[in-house]
Amino acid sequence: MPTADGIIAREVMNAPKFPDNAAATPPRFWSRREVAVMPVMPDFKVSADEGSYFTGTNATFGTGVVGPSAAAFAATSAILGLLNKSGIGGPRSFIDYIRLILTAAPTSGTRFDLAVTLDTIARQSAGTPISAVDVNTDASEIAPNTQVIYAPTVAAAGPNVRQSARAALKVAAPVVGDEYLLVFGSVEKSASLIASATVAGRYVTPMPPLVLGGGGFQQAFIHLWSASSTAAPSFEFEVGLIER
Repeated sequence: MPTADGIIAREVMNAPKFPDNAAATPPRFWSRREVAVMPVMPDFKVSADEGSYFTGTNATFGTGVVGPSAAAFAATSAILGLLNKSGIGGPRSFIDYIRLILTAAPTSGTRFDLAVTLDTIARQSAGTPISAVDVNTDASEIAPNTQVIYAPTVAAAGPNVRQSARAALKVAAPVVGDEYLLVFGSVEKSASLIASATVAGRYVTPMPPLVLGGGGFQQAFIHLWSASSTAAPSFEFEVGLIER
């Protein structure tokens, strides 16, 4: 039977990464010599199987963490900062979703609004780091390159900042127990579940794809504010991302 030569690497971290325009390179195979083919929009179970899907949450389930206090958009206020710390030519970070569960409502807040900005200079520090883990228990325990910080200290924007997305998460007063789910690049995964704006519900917001390249300080900030609020909200939180 004819055979093909290549690299057997079920885990993506065990397969070499070749630069663009490289000379002919050997194909990658799964553990039973199936050719590894990744579709343009992969089923994320494939990413999980190869060890490139990570999730991170707040440290203590059931206990919220105080977020930033903002009644209007501010470039120096963010609920989350995400930074790809891989070097030039390293894996890119593809943000899949962000989940926020409200545990303390912003005092006097009348709604929740959100924006996403992108930048390429060092801006985030302090805050609460999120330790993301590989969802595949068979995969090597390698920490992701993506640094995720909840309620970071954010420096002023650089000259090349990009305004990537804008959304109204809820146009009524936030309620403890509300769940806000941001789905990046897809709206098929789940739907909003809202019985009434005055009781806790799930609010699903479709977002554009979010990709952070390797090298430099390629980062994204998730800005959240609540009009008329006088005190900061608290959240439990979760982030899902792919690196490859």
